[in-house]
Amino acid sequence: MFCGEDGATTHPDTISKWFPRFMEANYLPKIRFHDLRHTHVTLLLKARVDIKTASERVGHASAVMTLDKYGHVLPDQQEAAAAKLDKLIRKS
Repeated sequence: MFCGEDGATTHPDTISKWFPRFMEANYLPKIRFHDLRHTHVTLLLKARVDIKTASERVGHASAVMTLDKYGHVLPDQQEAAAAKLDKLIRKS
């Protein structure tokens, strides 16, 4: 949801029309405004933000939904988990 300087809500079409012009004026690649949502989740997961928090930020009904859609960006999680477990075992 977006609002104007007066606090009134902005119609979604306003953003949809503004965004491509903004990207072009700033010499940025052509992407859809919705692609920012995907980038947001992907960056959160790459930064190791927990899946529940990432899911809540984008309004998914469940963390499972987020994992189903974005789980592919987490292939190194198994390696990281094994390394952490190894470190814990070696301390014992």
